[in-house]
Amino acid sequence: MRRAELKALLESSCEQLSRPQAISWSDPDPLLIAREQREDWAVLLCALFGYGNVRAIVGFLSEIEFTTRRAPQRGYRFQSREDVVRILTVLPTVPIEAHFKSGYRAAGVLGGIAQCIEAIEEALGHMTPGLRFLVGKRFDPLNPKGAGSYKRWLMFARWMGRHQMPDLGRWSWLESRDLIMPLDTHTFRLGRKLRLIRRKSADLQAALEMTRALKRFCPEDPIRYDFALYRLGQKGQL
Repeated sequence: MRRAELKALLESSCEQLSRPQAISWSDPDPLLIAREQREDWAVLLCALFGYGNVRAIVGFLSEIEFTTRRAPQRGYRFQSREDVVRILTVLPTVPIEAHFKSGYRAAGVLGGIAQCIEAIEEALGHMTPGLRFLVGKRFDPLNPKGAGSYKRWLMFARWMGRHQMPDLGRWSWLESRDLIMPLDTHTFRLGRKLRLIRRKSADLQAALEMTRALKRFCPEDPIRYDFALYRLGQKGQL
């Protein structure tokens, strides 16, 4: 597919997905629950649990009582119920925006993510395997070679940094041009198919590579195409 044709397809998909009805209980996304939350920690939790089947994700998130911080009567995939109770107790005590903003000013979006992970880990103390998977491993934002994709953290950054639908745009200081593509299986497969990615592993380096490719279409907001690519891949439309 030629560059002009691909851009036209992505722009058309973005326009369709910018409508409120693009996300619904019949066509769900973790944003369905996240956009109902007022606190940053609650939005982040929706992102961190955003792995696996989308209906299972939304179903589990809908069972969490965010206002009272009450956990469901079950765990979720790699997290035991005790893990869920622990994260719901500790995460609200961590000033997410302050840590992200500090790290972002020092080392960009990856710096923000790295500082948040460190702060959450210190607040949690003992890290079970389930909590480690949920929060992510510490990494050096200035030398991220070998790091995983950090898809759920990058998705959270997209939600908070972009000011157009379907995102939330709650952090005015976070620049859209600095965001990084949150790679999942659908967007990675399409990135390879459309020759936006050459790398064979869906890691952070592949996310950075795809971000650079998308900047050729929209330098000031390259991640505006993320949700469109995800839905096109999810529905097998490309």
